[in-house]
Amino acid sequence: MEKLEGSSLVEFLNRRLHPVKVTVNLLARELELATGESVTLSKEDVVSIITALDIFIEDYEKVTKIPTVPTVPTVPKERKFVDISKKIPVAKEG
Repeated sequence: MEKLEGSSLVEFLNRRLHPVKVTVNLLARELELATGESVTLSKEDVVSIITALDIFIEDYEKVTKIPTVPTVPTVPKERKFVDISKKIPVAKEG
């Protein structure tokens, strides 16, 4: 992949930011629904979050050619996302 500069890099990153924004919204929703001081996420949700962030980081590194050392164990390369439409909605208290 060729190195992008200027507006091409901005356009590339904006397209790749969508899954990260969805991930942030998922975390915000889970935080809002949480009761008490802890937030509970399923293992499937955590894998989806890590995968979305990992894809963004990989794409960014390919474009900028900036190698980074992984800070956490890498997720298996199988890309698996949660189908949120199949989740049972949680009723809010009140």
